[in-house]
Amino acid sequence: MSTTRFFFLVPLLVTLVLAYASLVTGVLNPIDKMYYDMAKQKYEDAHNVWPMTRVKSFKADPQREWRDGTMRERWIERAQRDGVIKIGSYSNPLNFGRKVTYFSTPIQSRGAGDQLAREMMLENNRMDYEALIFWRHENGVSKPLKIDYVRNLGANYQLTPFNEVLGKGASRIRPI
Repeated sequence: MSTTRFFFLVPLLVTLVLAYASLVTGVLNPIDKMYYDMAKQKYEDAHNVWPMTRVKSFKADPQREWRDGTMRERWIERAQRDGVIKIGSYSNPLNFGRKVTYFSTPIQSRGAGDQLAREMMLENNRMDYEALIFWRHENGVSKPLKIDYVRNLGANYQLTPFNEVLGKGASRIRPI
């Protein structure tokens, strides 16, 4: 094996190992992290009247019960109804050029009867919170990657219809 071929294979092998490790451990891979940083900037920009205040006391789904359970489907339903924040997309060369799309779903309380907000503990007696769920959509599967809790201060998120961001087949989200 020539050294040129060897140096070509090493980065490819490292990339594949890191991608697999991020899937198994739930840690963001470098591309996910780049798009997550873009999402955080969009969150900040949406808070144009009052600065965004992150809530550090929430443990955002540490056992992944919400992201891997039935709550995930309810988040998708809310996204289909209310729209999503489009973060960006790229063609994945490791997956035959298939498109990977990143988006976020803001979950805000819709009043006293909002069961989803209540289960996510977004309402309390002193102040309301909102959850910002960061997703990766690839091969027809939407996977929530991160959940941020912030104080609900009337952010002006630029929402886009769900199917416009993910395409015609987006309403048929397959389970992971």
